[in-house]
Amino acid sequence: MRAQLVYEPFAYPSGSALDAQTNPIIGLPWAKMSASAADDDIVITSGGLSYPGASASSGNAASYSGTGKTERLPIGPVITAGTIYYSLTLQMTDVAGMTASPVFVGGFSNFTGTSNTQPTTIGTRLYLKQGPSSTGASPTFQVGVSKNSSTAADIAFADKEFTLGSPVLIVGSYKINGTGAGTDDDAKMYVNPDPAAMGALTPPTVSTFNSPILSPASVGTDLFANGGPAVAGFLLRQGNASVPNIVVDEVRIDQTWAQVTPPTGTTWISDSGGLWSSTDQWSTASPNSADAFVNFTSSPTAPASRTVKVNLPVSLRTINFSGAQSFVLDGDGPLNFSQSAAINVRFAGAHTISAPITLSGATLMSVGVGSTLTLSGDVAAGANAITKSGAGTLRMKNIRAGSLNIVGGMASILPNGTSAGSSNLSSLAIASTATLDLADNDLVIDYSTVSTLGSWSGGHYTGVTGLVASGSNDGAWDGNGIITSQPAALTGLTTLGVAEASAVLGLGPTDTALWSGQTVDGTSVLVRYTYGGDANLDGVINADDYANIDFFSAIAGARGYSNGDFNYDGSINADDYALIDFNANAQGGSLGDSGEDPSPPAIAAVPEPGMFFLSLLTIPPMISRRRRP
Repeated sequence: MRAQLVYEPFAYPSGSALDAQTNPIIGLPWAKMSASAADDDIVITSGGLSYPGASASSGNAASYSGTGKTERLPIGPVITAGTIYYSLTLQMTDVAGMTASPVFVGGFSNFTGTSNTQPTTIGTRLYLKQGPSSTGASPTFQVGVSKNSSTAADIAFADKEFTLGSPVLIVGSYKINGTGAGTDDDAKMYVNPDPAAMGALTPPTVSTFNSPILSPASVGTDLFANGGPAVAGFLLRQGNASVPNIVVDEVRIDQTWAQVTPPTGTTWISDSGGLWSSTDQWSTASPNSADAFVNFTSSPTAPASRTVKVNLPVSLRTINFSGAQSFVLDGDGPLNFSQSAAINVRFAGAHTISAPITLSGATLMSVGVGSTLTLSGDVAAGANAITKSGAGTLRMKNIRAGSLNIVGGMASILPNGTSAGSSNLSSLAIASTATLDLADNDLVIDYSTVSTLGSWSGGHYTGVTGLVASGSNDGAWDGNGIITSQPAALTGLTTLGVAEASAVLGLGPTDTALWSGQTVDGTSVLVRYTYGGDANLDGVINADDYANIDFFSAIAGARGYSNGDFNYDGSINADDYALIDFNANAQGGSLGDSGEDPSPPAIAAVPEPGMFFLSLLTIPPMISRRRRP
């Protein structure tokens, strides 16, 4: 089973072209790289490829040879640091025009999208050539790799020769060293890794004849684009008459070894629900180890939904949900995920884990197109990172972790409206095509030194303010970034307000206060679901908010929600006064949390006049009046 940033099962109709097919996980298409639309296509062929000890194929495969279109698939996020892996299963069916001279057939790309030319910059190039003992009657081939070079001396080849028809598992890695353009990045290739290394925390380090590890020289330019390191896509390359007839399947891309080498794992085989501890309901013994891969799959004889009670503490690395039939994992658990962990949903499934979860390291939540993963119980992430990938939806009770990176689709917080639904992060990153839905909940981003609030630049807001402004989309709340899906927001009554804790709570860098059930300090950005016009994020519109907009409307260049730009258009003007006036009369009960410190300081320090809030000592006694700048 699978759980990666990208998984490509080639589950497209046999005989169809790969070009423009949309990946079922990330929802992005393959794009051709060719000078002519008449060039041969990479074609989908029926049946998949499997490698002993690895997760079985779940779709078809891709077949190609010779000259023709190269196809490139986006990874989703552009990788700018660290190590990125790809894995695939390859089978050669005919040497065709292949010779003893190397020819490359795949690798990483620094760009995405279509191109009228064949690729020239390719990282961790997968090379093939005829083996030294190859004959017409008994052809063989060898596998090699270069970092990004076509010079024969720069390509490292395995000594082992492979025969036609034999599946070969290939794992390539590309390591980014530094931040500038140069030639210091590294590539490696692992050919037919030992089954004992499948799904392990780290890659193997010992090279053998049957499982060689290839380390080419760091020759050739680094993958670089738009002013920085960039691994943006993966490609299957034709474009040369010496490309042999090959079949490729089970392409995976991730930043961890474990998630590109998933083992067969343990599968729930019962057509009914039951206890996690029931050995006879699993394909092998009940899974409970730090390196366990656990699979929940559809069955033609099973009901639409099955419930598995996690009736004991369980250790594991990955859970894979596959298929439209739903699973519910409840019970006291907890499910203790080890490092390089993942939860993965594929093929239009909707699954729920209500059992408590603990994370011991960075964890990937990969949810494919049309799929939903709901984590309705507590997730104890500590300071660990959570990455949400795939075009589907991740729904959680709250997200309290070191960081959250949404590289695709949506992450949403279940409607709650109390401090139980509040999220708390050290950092937040949302791709330009992704969304975080807070519903009626609040968010704290407790940064370390540099504020993530953002500012007005180039005609729009940046930072967290920019994410909310983008999500609000002029009040439609259907943009990418941070949104609320609450119906009241569509009427303009409610919104997501953004402010520095230092401004609205009057906190110094080391001062703390309780806000929405979370301890915040002077280096925290606050996002509250509240009434439009609630400048100080206390959950009500009152004289304090009028004092705030009155003060900042008179300051040239003043902007920001907490200063009175309630509609995020970059100006404090009559539109903002109209909004606060209307909502002051339409508001209901407080949207603040009863657990907050009741009496924040009356005056907040003013670090910069562009984005921060100043409470005035003298506040107007009435809020029903209408003022205009």
